[in-house]
Amino acid sequence: MINATDTPLFIVTIFALWTALLAVIVPIWRIVLITSGLYRVSDFTPGDAHGSALYWRINRAHVNAVENLVVFAALSVAGIASGVTDVLFGQLCVVIMIARIAQSLIHIASGASLAITLRFVAFFVQILCYFGIGILTLSHSAA
Repeated sequence: MINATDTPLFIVTIFALWTALLAVIVPIWRIVLITSGLYRVSDFTPGDAHGSALYWRINRAHVNAVENLVVFAALSVAGIASGVTDVLFGQLCVVIMIARIAQSLIHIASGASLAITLRFVAFFVQILCYFGIGILTLSHSAA
């Protein structure tokens, strides 16, 4: 059973594994494209859209996860190091993870306007939770 203190560490680990899964999909996809003769190794220039729209959305979902993993891990570790044991701290971590997976899956599924809006909502939920974790940590540290 995971308790309120363990939840943030558990969720950070899940977040990192989710990011790693997205990271693995990108090179596997590239290997398939290269070995099928559709692309050369040099065709994958960083930052430029390359491959199918689905491939590029997976690539971007991975980059988004990496960018947010750093913030989430830093805030979680700061809270844990500060001794925050509030159940809300763990709940916010869970909401962040659910919102991150939802954002990634929506990103991968579609580039339509509705999908972009839903991705933003999922991202905004994460941002609100980041601030919640930060406030809990700072208030605990100040006490």
